[in-house]
Amino acid sequence: MAGIGLEPREGFEWSRVRWAAPNARRTDKCSYCGGALPVDYEAGFWLFSRKGYCATFCKACQTRWWGLECFDEPEDLPEVLDEADEA
Repeated sequence: MAGIGLEPREGFEWSRVRWAAPNARRTDKCSYCGGALPVDYEAGFWLFSRKGYCATFCKACQTRWWGLECFDEPEDLPEVLDEADEA
């Protein structure tokens, strides 16, 4: 299976990435900058190696090194009904 082709921006240093071992507990620090991750940080940017090692990136590193935009969840989302509820 081919990868998606996502590459870090210029200046990113792969040697700075701290990879967590397969089946290790989730870290509370960014794998790149070491900054603290919020306790409820579930939808972050995670990379996995072919051998199952994991790197988790904070929002600042996602933006700076990967060009990803992060948005906070709106507090007042409208209720969405599925088609079965409308019948």
